[in-house]
Amino acid sequence: DGITTSLTTASTGGAVYAFALGSKLRRDAQVTLVTFDDGRPVGLQIVTLKPGAIIEVGDYTELTLSDLPDDDSATSTTE
Repeated sequence: DGITTSLTTASTGGAVYAFALGSKLRRDAQVTLVTFDDGRPVGLQIVTLKPGAIIEVGDYTELTLSDLPDDDSATSTTE
């Protein structure tokens, strides 16, 4: 439909691996929560997991979305 959304998050080491296994964290790890509305991403929120079972929730960031194409403009007619 000509609409693309991309989000890339990365890890610099074993923090994500330790979190995935459920073992103790030795350093901070972050995850990104993506909020969807009607199938479109509308917001992001960073959650930081720290050693000692400390969880810090970041501010919610609303995404600016482009308009969806009209159904009429998606079809072309020839006369």
